[in-house]
Amino acid sequence: SAVYADVMFERWRENPGSVHASWDAYFSTGTFQLAPGAGESLVIGGGSAAGADTMRALHLIAAYQKRGHERADLDPLKLVDKGPLADLDPRTYGFDTVADADRPLQLSHDTGSAV
Repeated sequence: SAVYADVMFERWRENPGSVHASWDAYFSTGTFQLAPGAGESLVIGGGSAAGADTMRALHLIAAYQKRGHERADLDPLKLVDKGPLADLDPRTYGFDTVADADRPLQLSHDTGSAV
């Protein structure tokens, strides 16, 4: 999404080595620019609570995109205990699994795109 690209750009701008090499190659071309107003509502590394929640939620989403398949129940006989994966636990990112379960988060600059 555009928000994710903006987050990667902000990380790259602060430290190019903190993003994947493909993002570094893309941003090094100089063709990417933040969306208008992106820096106002998306805070990297501090700032508003909403900005921090957005970053934590994006990290949790990225973890599920990368490792979510590891939690799939493909063993109906339960022969192997997979154990928990810390990076798929919302508590790892500072979310309370009870209090934050139904709380909407704004993950886009478009006011109609809340999760």
